[in-house]
Amino acid sequence: MNILFITQVYPDEKGTKTIRGSSVCHYWTKEWVKMGHQVYVIYLYPQYLSVLHKIAEFCPNYIAQFTNGTLTKKLNHSIFYELDGVHIYKIPMYKPIPKIRYGKDVINGIVDEIKDHLLKCRIKPDIILSHFDNPVLEIASLCKSFLHIPFAFVLHGYPSDIRRLYPHNYEELINNVDLWGFRSVAIKKDFESQYGTLSKSFIAYSGIPEYYIPKGDFVLEKEKGKVCYVGALIKRKYPEKVLEAMIPFMQKGEMSLTYIGEGALEKRIRNQAQKNKIGSRLYLLGQVDREHVQHELASTDIFVMVSRHETFGMVYLEAMAHGCITIASKNEGFDGIIVDGVNGFLCEAGNSNELRRIIEFINEMDADKKQSIRQAAISTAQAMTEHKMAVAYINDVCNLIK
Repeated sequence: MNILFITQVYPDEKGTKTIRGSSVCHYWTKEWVKMGHQVYVIYLYPQYLSVLHKIAEFCPNYIAQFTNGTLTKKLNHSIFYELDGVHIYKIPMYKPIPKIRYGKDVINGIVDEIKDHLLKCRIKPDIILSHFDNPVLEIASLCKSFLHIPFAFVLHGYPSDIRRLYPHNYEELINNVDLWGFRSVAIKKDFESQYGTLSKSFIAYSGIPEYYIPKGDFVLEKEKGKVCYVGALIKRKYPEKVLEAMIPFMQKGEMSLTYIGEGALEKRIRNQAQKNKIGSRLYLLGQVDREHVQHELASTDIFVMVSRHETFGMVYLEAMAHGCITIASKNEGFDGIIVDGVNGFLCEAGNSNELRRIIEFINEMDADKKQSIRQAAISTAQAMTEHKMAVAYINDVCNLIK
């Protein structure tokens, strides 16, 4: 099958860096190539006022507090490159600032360039798969009109943004999608509460590399009382609330807290630890590579991230693969994958008091119950590898879009 994949978030060519870039879409596309499909990615690369790029270059952690997306380096022309057998055509698109619509001239220009690229390269797609609403929902819809092929769209963010961005034609855009997908059950519920129940849809979950999961008989070597947080130290993720919940346990010398990541709240966390005289039990490792993260998770007892507006949260799955007792947020991206008290725990986003009670409950559990939760977490991760989730995605699309 020839897949035209349209997105505004994708790994860049070598030598290009973005703030908080993401490989989430590539984890699917590279697996589809292995399955024998041809995948052609149209990567719509955001560009803003030059001053915003300068601010982002010098103050990336400050900018990261205010946007869920990426802020990119300037690109003057479209480029083509390949990654793991995936063909990527990267088109720069301009608007003055994030969070607003792209102009009609920009949209029409991009659609014309996509037409020319497909014609020049003799690409004849069988289906359009698309991700991230602004401007992909609009552009993919226009591509459907001239390609005359089915069109699936996966929503990653707030459903309310569709009405906000397209107040006069949001119903037309929604109805033109042949199959809706969602990054989580929570996003689907939110969408249907605003726009009505869908007759068919699917959840586009991510997976982890199979080699992250222990093989055969193994012994979990956990550092008792080690709690770990992995993610940006920004407001919506509430990293300081994790420390707040942990203070009593750290003051007694029972537990330690390791942060992996960087962000604007790092200074506040350091000051909070110093004020409560628990600095010796706090470890701030900064930004580290993915393999180092796995090394830390392997010895972690409890993994915690109780953020809001968490689309999915791959790191939860990585923690579960290592047998960590994992605490995620209620009504967010991982609610539904974690079943409270079975393969992990759920906590209200940013609620340090509830989080403290959950940690205390975990500490009081007997060894057999802890082992049961750890094993259930590993089993969940085993069912959600990159390959299995890519197969599930493409099978759902093929079965439901008919």
